[in-house]
Amino acid sequence: MKFYIIPITKKRHFLYCCQKSVISNLSLIDRFANKVNNIWGKWGNSETKWKKKLVKIGNQMIDRLPYEEWTLKNVPSHEKMHEIYKMKGIQNKVTVHYPTSFGPEKVIFTISDLVKRKIYLAITALIKCNSWYVIENLECK
Repeated sequence: MKFYIIPITKKRHFLYCCQKSVISNLSLIDRFANKVNNIWGKWGNSETKWKKKLVKIGNQMIDRLPYEEWTLKNVPSHEKMHEIYKMKGIQNKVTVHYPTSFGPEKVIFTISDLVKRKIYLAITALIKCNSWYVIENLECK
C-alpha cells in the first residue's frame, strides 16, 4: 500500500491511498456497496424523471461533503488491513510519497491532522443527523 500526499494550499493537503486488490472474496458490505453503486449509475442514465431527480439531489448532497472526507474514504480500515497482512504473511509497511518541500515530520503531522479532521467530521455529521431526526419526529400537541 502506498500513500501519496499532494499539497493543495498551505494548510490543505490531498491524501491518496493506492492499494492492490488482494482479497478475491468481497465481504457482504462490499458486495452491497457495489450493487448500490451500479443501481445509482443506472438511475442516473434512466429515462424516468423521479429517478433522475433523486440522483441529482443525491449528488448535490454528496457535493457538500468536504474533500477531506473523500480523501480518507479510499484508506482501508485497520481491521481490513490486518486481515490482508495476516492472510499474506507480510509485514505491515506503508510507503508514503510526498514532495521534497515537505519533510518527514510535516508528513506525519499532515496525516495525523487529516485523521483528526475525519473524526471531527464524523462526530459533527452524527450530531447533525441525530438532531434532524429529533426535530423531524417532534409531535405538536
